[in-house]
Amino acid sequence: MKDGQRIATYTEESGHLSGNSVQTALCDQKGNLWFGIFNGGIMYYNIQTKSFQQIFPEKESTQDVRSLFEDNNGTIWVGTSNGVFQIDRESKKILQHMNANAPDNLVRSVMKDKKGQIWVGSFGRGIFLYASNGKRLKEFNTYLNFPSNTINQIFEDSKGCIWAATGEGLVQIENSSPWKYKVYQRNEGLANTFIWAIEEDENQNIWFSTNQGISCFVRNEEKYLQLRFQGQYSNGKFHRKKRLQGKNGVMYFAPRTGSATSLPAIFWKSDRLQKPLSER
Repeated sequence: MKDGQRIATYTEESGHLSGNSVQTALCDQKGNLWFGIFNGGIMYYNIQTKSFQQIFPEKESTQDVRSLFEDNNGTIWVGTSNGVFQIDRESKKILQHMNANAPDNLVRSVMKDKKGQIWVGSFGRGIFLYASNGKRLKEFNTYLNFPSNTINQIFEDSKGCIWAATGEGLVQIENSSPWKYKVYQRNEGLANTFIWAIEEDENQNIWFSTNQGISCFVRNEEKYLQLRFQGQYSNGKFHRKKRLQGKNGVMYFAPRTGSATSLPAIFWKSDRLQKPLSER
């Protein structure tokens, strides 16, 4: 995409990708692109040579990749259905594979916060928090009264707060021991509690997609706004983690339209919270 227009399409059939189901994507600090593929490893796109390459060695090339995160040291953290991989951005070599001692290998989100702590969100066991040395600091799950064990995304905002997109609401976690948290559900104003993706705008408002549209937590007013759509997007369902913030405060979310290769974008400027700027 350039200036909102599609300039190229890459598929498995064209020989560029290991599969057409792209589940997550990352633009690293050097501008190169990483694509996590369902049972297809990671396809890396070099913007200089304009070429793709598989990051995983052949024996690992069918990994189910669900999450990509780059830390300040240039390490790429990869969440898969077989645990967490650490990959060096420059050499593309696997530094570590954490699965043997992991409490749950079905990782759906991994993130390294500003303190150097590692947050791992799983499909059925909740959240695990680790110190930089690998020591487990905290668990969040339904056995400990956390609202859900289904974690779709973990996000750190500009204030250092941790947000979790779960199957039973949006959770805001204080990032210091004992890691107290607040759960936002229907009683707090949410129209739907199955949260897919989280993003923050330049005004520190928190945006999140759900099974019934997009909501925004307006921070300075401490209230929620629900965006409603008509026409082909009226079912309000959005894809997991398919969101980003572009230039000039424009927010992008990808709705579910039945097409895995041509997703329309719904976008708007964050200073106009009541309705989208455009639908494509």
